[in-house]
Amino acid sequence: MGVVAVRTVFPARNSEFEIRDEGVPNEIARAVHFYAVIKLGFGAQRVPTSFGAKNYGRPSTWWPREREECAKIVARLRTVWIENLPWQECLAKFAGPEAFFYLDPPYHCNGSKAYAHQFGDDDHRALAEALWGARPVHGKWLLSYNEDDFIRSLYDRPGIILERVRVPYSIARVGRRDAGELLIRNYELARKSSQEWPAAA
Repeated sequence: MGVVAVRTVFPARNSEFEIRDEGVPNEIARAVHFYAVIKLGFGAQRVPTSFGAKNYGRPSTWWPREREECAKIVARLRTVWIENLPWQECLAKFAGPEAFFYLDPPYHCNGSKAYAHQFGDDDHRALAEALWGARPVHGKWLLSYNEDDFIRSLYDRPGIILERVRVPYSIARVGRRDAGELLIRNYELARKSSQEWPAAA
């Protein structure tokens, strides 16, 4: 509670983006600073990031309400294990008949500066091999990727479902645009019968 009370004296300002996480004095303050930057930034990235200021409306982050927001995060994560592992180790550790993996690897794009760590063609191939190769991971999995011919070629296999979806993006001063993304999975979706859908009002 005290952390949020301290943070309420700071407005939504771009100078927060110039403060490195390591320069914040203690772990709790560092966590709150990280939360502030993610909330006020574009693309949910810490490095690099950009201040998500607009010339209309008020900031989405309103510090007096952040106490409630933090409480929601604490409640959601109370029963969650968080692992910091290479993806290969994570798949091996948690694979099983009841496992469900959601994977959001770096998009396949040449020369992209969107990621702190490079994920090249060989890495994409290795992930595909781990998911559907000679010894596929045990469990259900869902991948999200950008629409890309190379990625399609890796997963265009019997038993693998590729679905193209439209995702709206917006950047300050640029406006809204639709982009194509791929959802790739190794299982069929359960379809509801017409009787299970609520009647239209």
